[in-house]
Amino acid sequence: MDLASCKQGGLELVEFYSKLMGMWSVLENHVKISKCTCGKRECRIINKVAKMMNEEKIHQFFIGLNDETFSTIHSQVLALDPLPSIDVILNMISQEENHKNVMLAQDH
Repeated sequence: MDLASCKQGGLELVEFYSKLMGMWSVLENHVKISKCTCGKRECRIINKVAKMMNEEKIHQFFIGLNDETFSTIHSQVLALDPLPSIDVILNMISQEENHKNVMLAQDH
């Protein structure tokens, strides 16, 4: 399954997130990150790689979301420094989705 087949348009947010997490899990089983052997405390390469991987997951997650519905929250999240975890972002988007649904229900 590729990211395009998970495009959030037809899936519920939690279902989309679960499928994406499954793909990331499979990928992590195939990609092994070597540990630094330089012995310097200031190296912290593992932390840098973990941060880079988290940022990549965030971008992949936003690529799969409906751009029109979540463009505001997308911009707000990317403006944060440091970027929150993917779980925190899911909560933020869930709250935004719930808020939009409540507003739509009030309009009807």
